[in-house]
Amino acid sequence: QSYVEEVTYLFDEDPDIDEIGVVHLDDEHEAFVLADHKLGIAMAKIPAIHRQAKEKFFRAKDLNDVPGILNATRCMLLVCADFYTAWNARKTLISNGVFSDEVEMKFTRLVLTQHAKSIDTWAHRYTSHTFVGDELATLLAHELSLCAKLCEEHPRNYFAWSYRYCICSKLSLPSLLAELHDTTREWCDRHVSDHSAWNHRHLVLVLVLSQVPTSATTLVADELAFVTRLQRLYPDRDALWCHRRAILQTMAPYLLNRSISSWEDLDAEYGGTAAVLDDHSIDAFVRVEVQFGSEVGSVPALRYAVFALEWVCMYVCFSILKLSPALPRVAQWHAQMCRQLTAKDHVRANFWLQRLHTVVVHSR
Repeated sequence: QSYVEEVTYLFDEDPDIDEIGVVHLDDEHEAFVLADHKLGIAMAKIPAIHRQAKEKFFRAKDLNDVPGILNATRCMLLVCADFYTAWNARKTLISNGVFSDEVEMKFTRLVLTQHAKSIDTWAHRYTSHTFVGDELATLLAHELSLCAKLCEEHPRNYFAWSYRYCICSKLSLPSLLAELHDTTREWCDRHVSDHSAWNHRHLVLVLVLSQVPTSATTLVADELAFVTRLQRLYPDRDALWCHRRAILQTMAPYLLNRSISSWEDLDAEYGGTAAVLDDHSIDAFVRVEVQFGSEVGSVPALRYAVFALEWVCMYVCFSILKLSPALPRVAQWHAQMCRQLTAKDHVRANFWLQRLHTVVVHSR
């Protein structure tokens, strides 16, 4: 039984196949089922299909049999999408004008219906199409729509979000702002634990900041207000605190003023993040962040507070002041947070106990 020939026949019969899936078939001799433009592949037959298609592919490649390469790679990639040698062979055929990149975009979209987290498929899709021309805006919108659909169907899809960022890097500033303020905000509001989505959102924020650096404080204050609301609702979600860490590090180049007095009174109240950012004081900003983490009090929040304190010691005291020791108040607060984590985070209690004295005091 030739599975490659059977797949070729099915695609000739129905060139509009738009979805593939793995199914259980009662007939042990049956490998495929086609209905309503949906192609089902028998789970029990996948190893045999892959083995036969792979053998036919390498044989066709040795003979430079172009139709054989096309048919064998199509059959093989339907069952095993992460086989970059096959994708590269198809890319060579596109370069030689054997078939168009539009045809390949349609095929990769079909493969992604079953293999939505295939890194090789996403990489091939991006490199096999030239994102230029008069229809760029329409194409980009189509690609963003595809990413949204597959991320919804397959949560925490890092490769789809990475592809989406590559597309976003080609967007105009107004479209980037829409991605930041509307599309991803709505998504992250509904998927607070999706690390990949939050990572994408941070990268888009950095992309926007690179184009409008004068609006850094406004954009970051707005982002912190958004994530703060979610953190008060979901204080134990690590994805939110990882995103906040990324924001803290992103703001460093924009906050060059020193404000040592920020650390004098650990109980002092501040006017909020927006006011602190307007002062461009890195000490005051980190001080407010640590205060927020301490106020929330969950284990991820306290971990964030410790990270912020250690980061300000490393970045400010060492990189800016060229001093490795920290201010006494910073070391005091760091020890306090580590003690709280030792009591709350039982799994890593010994780790936090060891970190108690990692911040060395600088005598002023």
